Amino acid sequence: MPEGSTTRRARDLALWSALVAVLLLVPRDGPGLGWLDLPVMPWLDKVVHFLLFLVLSFLANRAVDGHIEHAVLVAVASSIAYGALLEVAQGALGSRSAELRDVLADGLGSACAVTLMRIQRKS
Repeated sequence: MPEGSTTRRARDLALWSALVAVLLLVPRDGPGLGWLDLPVMPWLDKVVHFLLFLVLSFLANRAVDGHIEHAVLVAVASSIAYGALLEVAQGALGSRSAELRDVLADGLGSACAVTLMRIQRKS
């Protein structure tokens, strides 16, 4: 794999990780952020967590694949650990709360990413 490709994959992972952190840590009651609390669907937050961590696990695997043995497991474990860390950080904020269900949604998104990656590799 060319060096530029590795650098680009690491950059993509870093940028997505930063976006995930911003989306999950921004105070919901800040100016102009009222749209974050729209009661469109009560489980929308879990869907967002699932999708964010599906992409995060895919990007993490892509960044370390070929460089680390068992890259898929490393990518998923690190993604779930990152999600748990962000939940702890949310719990420390006054306008956010930590939820085990969010970590479970993160884990399901990561597991789905693994499944999709395995299907892709077999085809």
